[in-house]
Amino acid sequence: MLGNKPTFDSIGFLQQLRNEEIEQYFGNPGLAWENLFFQQNKKMSIKIRSIYGVNLGMDVDISCTELVKKPLDKSSKNMNGELTRILDNTPILEITESNLLIKSKSPNGSVTNELKVNQQEKPKFFNRALEKPVHPIREVFLIPTGFKKRAIILAIEFDSLKLQNNENTVLEAFKIIDDSIEKVDTISHREPRIYIFRKGEKPQPLNFFGDALNKIADLILRISNNPNCILLIDEIENGIHHDNQQEFWQMLIKLAVAKDVQIFATSHSAEMIGAFQAAAIANKQEEKVRFIEMYKSKRTGEIVGDSVDMETLAFDIQNKNPYRGEE
Repeated sequence: MLGNKPTFDSIGFLQQLRNEEIEQYFGNPGLAWENLFFQQNKKMSIKIRSIYGVNLGMDVDISCTELVKKPLDKSSKNMNGELTRILDNTPILEITESNLLIKSKSPNGSVTNELKVNQQEKPKFFNRALEKPVHPIREVFLIPTGFKKRAIILAIEFDSLKLQNNENTVLEAFKIIDDSIEKVDTISHREPRIYIFRKGEKPQPLNFFGDALNKIADLILRISNNPNCILLIDEIENGIHHDNQQEFWQMLIKLAVAKDVQIFATSHSAEMIGAFQAAAIANKQEEKVRFIEMYKSKRTGEIVGDSVDMETLAFDIQNKNPYRGEE
């Protein structure tokens, strides 16, 4: 998200996503940005490069500066001024202000944002000094693990899809999970909701069903209503039974290609990764998809991502070679 939309709101969203209690930073501003940096080392800057095509992209540089009080004098002297005792020769450095500086450059211009934490005045806890409007090259949407969008929002987005005359896209996706579903539509009773019509049953609201249908609805509606966006999905296997995973991937890949949506999905599931590989082959989209294996380098201790093509991934799966960052 920061690589595409380097703003105050993106920082706040990441902190919320990690369940950080920002109130704790009022008295300890030095802690505010630690979790953004590798191994909490704020002396090293973060550099993110996003490339979306020829002469289209963004370079983002994130660094941290801090204001420190003068070290406390922890030595004692006698009346003659002679040093008699040293309690501790390590100076106490009290951080009074921690500033996160975000600089971004793109072919269309440059933007500089400065975010500040100040322990002395709570209203200035997040000071958006120097912030200018940022227009992302692509909209970015994140679906965290276990996230469920409000029923009324899904209904509004479904109505938008109906205006495009594409509501059957959701029905076809739902049939992957439950082939007894005959119709999907919105009904307004106090507030609009998506209802599912199954053969021989009364219509029931979507939120009465399991995680799989709610997750698929969110994915389909985000992609269909936001062409040319970037979609980040954490632990994509959650809620999708392994018997449906390949067909689920085939539907997702086909829709993403049609809408020019770039999907980044994480998974530790061997079944889900195998279904992804099989779906890419079945859709004949081997050149448009990639598997990226993430692992910790034994030499540097850094997290490394290696891009793996579908043929290599199929070989590793078949021969039970490590492909999920295993030692």
